[in-house]
Amino acid sequence: MESESEGEGIGALKVRAVLEDSDAGRRGLQFGDELVSFAGRPMTSVNQFKNVLGIYPKGWRLPLVFRRENKKHEILVRLMKLRRDTQENRPNRPGRRPPTPPTSSPAAKLYEPRPGFANYYFNKLEQERLLTAFRKHGDFAGLIGTWTMRGQADARARKSDLKIVVGEEAETEKDGKPIVRAWTYHLKPNTLPRLPEKEKGEEESKLRQVVRAGMAVMLKHAESLPQEIWAKSTPAETKAHAAALRDKAKEVRKEVVAALGDIRLASSDREKESRLWQANYDYVHARLAAFCAYVIEYEYRLAQLAGDNPPPRDPKKHRGWRLTAVTKTSSGPEAAKLLDEAREVWRQMQKLYNGTVWADRAAAGNEIQVGLDWQPATGTKTIVKLMMGSEYSLDPLKLGQDVQVLMDPPGSGGLMTALYQYRRFLTQGSDGFEGGFFHGGIEPVYPPPLDGSKPKSLADLRVDAEVIQTEHAAVTVKWYFSLKDKKLIAFETYVDPNGDPCEVYLSDYKDVGGGRQLPHRFDIVHGNNAYGTLSLSEIKFEN
Repeated sequence: MESESEGEGIGALKVRAVLEDSDAGRRGLQFGDELVSFAGRPMTSVNQFKNVLGIYPKGWRLPLVFRRENKKHEILVRLMKLRRDTQENRPNRPGRRPPTPPTSSPAAKLYEPRPGFANYYFNKLEQERLLTAFRKHGDFAGLIGTWTMRGQADARARKSDLKIVVGEEAETEKDGKPIVRAWTYHLKPNTLPRLPEKEKGEEESKLRQVVRAGMAVMLKHAESLPQEIWAKSTPAETKAHAAALRDKAKEVRKEVVAALGDIRLASSDREKESRLWQANYDYVHARLAAFCAYVIEYEYRLAQLAGDNPPPRDPKKHRGWRLTAVTKTSSGPEAAKLLDEAREVWRQMQKLYNGTVWADRAAAGNEIQVGLDWQPATGTKTIVKLMMGSEYSLDPLKLGQDVQVLMDPPGSGGLMTALYQYRRFLTQGSDGFEGGFFHGGIEPVYPPPLDGSKPKSLADLRVDAEVIQTEHAAVTVKWYFSLKDKKLIAFETYVDPNGDPCEVYLSDYKDVGGGRQLPHRFDIVHGNNAYGTLSLSEIKFEN
């Protein structure tokens, strides 16, 4: 932004650059546009704009009016986090952990540690308060069978009959046993940063060599430890299978421990490296320590399965077990100490690289839970089928599928993925979101007019709502609840974290039996375009 003077000393605020991947750029803001107002306030100077911008949190959407060729345009802009150059020279500042109340203190009952939160206990209270009020409109926890919805679709200027089916299908190999799903592996290669390319003929320092080696070990074993374990024909065979996996985990741990040891030994050379390589070193150090803690937890849980008291399951319903992430480690002090080491490096990184992608990576790393616990598993996969003129089918957890498949139908931004997340939220609540589940405070949302009319101002559409944010299978969703009656009024599904979400606005709540209510109208928006409206006439549940 740049201030320019117009007639009689009146200031004009001109756009001098727009980031290519910014939300404002996707909404249509261009170089040379004049900023007229932001968040309902007239803009005449850069300082004024910065002052107003600093009031609002990252992720909020706010109206912005700009002028181009003497014509005003209004858009909704989602605020993005400020980026700074990773190489920027900043003084090293140690991070500080919030004080933990002594275990003997009465305050200890009111404290729950969780990465990213000073005290997660109070966030959980807010979650429970909101979800308790939300469930007064219906408890769907037991409805884990197939959901079938029928009605009419008016999408992309085309009307058609509508049928949506979201349900479970058995997933088996030729021997009749369930497939081990690769998405359940703890360490996902696509979450690891790409190291700088090595220059041809370059003699790399010892630190860079051990960083590359540490990254290679993690990539090698990203899919070495399956978290879904299926029962064999006899208990003895199941025990033997679990013991073999435990032995494999021990071999993995040897390699990870060796790589972590080399990383620690190279710490004295860290200050000799560039800012970028310092960041890579810190990241690999923390990630290796956390992965090592996880492998120890994995061994501990596999030893239980290989022993005489395996975790419970109902053989009529459950074909095996799934290891699910939990906050606390259970295997003993070794894993806990390694996790503390990783957490401390993450905290330091958030201070040292504040405002850069490395701080974001450290914050995400600090959220990773390496503790494990057993849950019985059915050995099924969820399939979403959508029929509205054309037919679409989606396995949202299929490994390696193109992101465009997850964004089907074309132009919706991921409606089928959104429907999968919606059913999961209603039936499983917080238990269904291994990547994160937290109360996000109050945030504005802008439901489109039901009659399709254009509002005089986008501010007229604003509705303040309570927010729950979730993550499952690397997909983040924001759920918006009415402040008045706690009904779910909208949700945004981010298939691509750097792109526009699939926005779903809910209305026309009706009774669906059993004292439950569900919306019968879904208005879908993606980016700058309204995708369409789904009007439901029937919703059925099968057990």
